[in-house]
Amino acid sequence: MRKLSCFVFVGVLLIIGSCNKPNMKVKLTSQIDTVSYYIGILSAKNLQTGTGLEKINSQAVAMGFEKVFSKDSIRIPEMEMQKKLHSYFA
Repeated sequence: MRKLSCFVFVGVLLIIGSCNKPNMKVKLTSQIDTVSYYIGILSAKNLQTGTGLEKINSQAVAMGFEKVFSKDSIRIPEMEMQKKLHSYFA
């Protein structure tokens, strides 16, 4: 379960950066921009390799990512999220 959580987190980082726009160009003007981009690339590769996931709704992932980083309330219990992910990838 912990391994799955790691893959999902990595996938989220990648998806946030890509947002399903293949021609999207991001200027890497700061160190955090560059680090974020690299995390996205490596996370996506790990997610695909570790789970076989080939398609994802990047807007939904970005929305979840934004909720966490903006410290917005998350109404779904984490255990429920873990169960749904576990059943999906099982």
